[in-house]
Amino acid sequence: MTTNLRPQTLTRPSSASTSTGLEPGERWDERAACKDWPTEMFFPEGRVPTSWYDPARALCDACPVWETCLNAAMREETGNYRFGMRGGLTPKQRQALVTGTITFGDDASEVAA
Repeated sequence: MTTNLRPQTLTRPSSASTSTGLEPGERWDERAACKDWPTEMFFPEGRVPTSWYDPARALCDACPVWETCLNAAMREETGNYRFGMRGGLTPKQRQALVTGTITFGDDASEVAA
């Protein structure tokens, strides 16, 4: 099983730990790899091609709190509203997780963007 988050396969990032290692009172988003990058990199205006998310996905792949970020996205997003790269997944990938049409380890080429 591959361990990199790529459009073809939905798996957990390779270099990111599943433990956030947060200190008591520390916010997870303060440890996020994306915290000093422009939000437009993760939240585009309008529809974008799958490849547009590649730089954001690369940051998520190395993020120590990617799993916490993804969990927050899954809690905060309701209905069919999904926007931007969160937790290393595109809106369509997160929607596919909600509907059960894809799970980690599955081929994600049809839901890459």
